[in-house]
Amino acid sequence: MSTSSMIVRLLFSSAVLLAPGWAAAEQPSKNLGNVMLLGDSITQAAAGNQGYRYGLWKRLVDAGYQFDFVGSLRHNFDASNTSSTSAVTTYPDNAGMAFDADNEGHWGWKTSDVLGLTQPTRTPGTGIGKLSDWLAAYTPDTAIVLLGVNDIRIATGASVAATKANMQAIVDAIVADNPKVRIYLCSVLPTKPDFADLPKIAELNEAYRDLVNRNPALRYIDVGSRFDPALHAYDGVHPNPQGEQILAEAIFAALGR
Repeated sequence: MSTSSMIVRLLFSSAVLLAPGWAAAEQPSKNLGNVMLLGDSITQAAAGNQGYRYGLWKRLVDAGYQFDFVGSLRHNFDASNTSSTSAVTTYPDNAGMAFDADNEGHWGWKTSDVLGLTQPTRTPGTGIGKLSDWLAAYTPDTAIVLLGVNDIRIATGASVAATKANMQAIVDAIVADNPKVRIYLCSVLPTKPDFADLPKIAELNEAYRDLVNRNPALRYIDVGSRFDPALHAYDGVHPNPQGEQILAEAIFAALGR
């Protein structure tokens, strides 16, 4: 283990908030079942970038977890051709296994797009359908959700209250599909100031913490406080390799608690 990797892991030793319904003494299973990675560009990743999904997958494989990433997408986003569904980053095999690329990361999508309340842009490169369509195709046992910054970004301007309500609807839909599902709700990452207002991001993250306190199926993963867009993003928004590692390690640590 490198020194930098050890430091990152130690940073996340207390980054997970348990919902009331999850007893602190409960030992999580290493069988995660169907794992839904639900999000926006941070989850899908641009062509040429691996995103946090690959690092998380490697950590889970190396730790002996049983899991199957599920989702309607397998490709990365190609900014030069937003209709492309064939742009795929190189993902080396690990432990003799090919990367499981299935995910629900939809570049630029808002919570309202996921619910089908608004129309997303740059499809089909960013994906098609809506949450109810995806849940008809598979049933998550574990869901990792990193979503909401596109709602409150300066160019969009949705309220924190509306975004929180949409996230509650997303949680309700996933729980209705599988009442035993475990959902890990990630904090929204800070961005450069001309993309999203930092106090509004903080307000949304507090709203997400409140959702966790009210929903027994939820855990909160604080990744935002560990992420510096000036150091960990290649454009002030999207994680660079170091930022991808921070996300992967934070989520992996949460799954082990």
